[in-house]
Amino acid sequence: CFLFFFFFFFQAEDGIRDVERSRGLGDVYKRQGINAEYMGYTLKFIGRIFLDGRLYYNLACLILALLGIIIHPLFFTFHLLSVIFMYQKLIDVLQAFWGPIAEIILTLIFFLILIYIFAVIGYVAFAEMYPDYTCYSLFSCFIITLDQTFKNTGGFGAYMNHITSFDDAKEESSYDVGRLIFDQLSNFVLLILIVQILAGLIIDKFGEIRENSENMEEELKNNCIVCGEGADVVERDTGKTFNYHKEYVHNLWYYILYIGYLRKKPKDEFNAMEMRISDLFKTDSVEWFPYSLNGGKVSNEMTAEISEKLKAITKLLNDCLLYTSDAADE
Repeated sequence: CFLFFFFFFFQAEDGIRDVERSRGLGDVYKRQGINAEYMGYTLKFIGRIFLDGRLYYNLACLILALLGIIIHPLFFTFHLLSVIFMYQKLIDVLQAFWGPIAEIILTLIFFLILIYIFAVIGYVAFAEMYPDYTCYSLFSCFIITLDQTFKNTGGFGAYMNHITSFDDAKEESSYDVGRLIFDQLSNFVLLILIVQILAGLIIDKFGEIRENSENMEEELKNNCIVCGEGADVVERDTGKTFNYHKEYVHNLWYYILYIGYLRKKPKDEFNAMEMRISDLFKTDSVEWFPYSLNGGKVSNEMTAEISEKLKAITKLLNDCLLYTSDAADE
């Protein structure tokens, strides 16, 4: 029902704005073709909405707000997490955790395997040293080892009884060497090695994200986003300022409006150049972008880095023009 209303509204809107007289049945078929193309853009736009994580975030906020009103105000506290999306640095922190999520999960699985190994050793050799006989089965040893590993400064070895015992006959203390090795090995493997691996994964990813962000900011500041030329090259070869070049020569909005113009224009009225650019744009090709100050095409020797950048720009144009073809009329 919603889709029917959506398409009906925009078709009616096209009819209201169409001030030209109809030239017969051909115009009707032509408008139907245009509307079919708009329908494709609309479905693609709706599809991308459902793939956008912000949609599910807003739905979660709405559900939590309703739960806060109906059940308990405690649910309102989750809305404080929205501060994350106000600062790019906090988003980078989340991406640093989510980026290596596969490696983190595998490391945690490896951690559980190590916990199980130490639980087996504890159950076989040191079960009587667990306080209150908590290690009465292999499963209970595994649970108590997992629970106490990070709760105590010295690991789960600090939870167990002391390794020293007093011999009344000899009136001297004795040390359990096996227990000493067990405690130190578990501390090193579980508290130091695994934790450092997890921290290293997250820190390395955060450093990579920060470096990429700084490089992007530096590139946008000192290089043309369209042709890739640096500010010094532009000013030297053109005699114009770099701001003038970005504003009037290679303004990205010119390309957005031009593609919007091509989408609005009937295909049977395309000239050869417009037909070529339209076909290249639909295949996400970057050959139609200028890669020089004189407007030349992308050369075969173009590096992979520049090619990826131009593909990103093409994707940006596609995202901006999913349903903004009317902007070209203005």
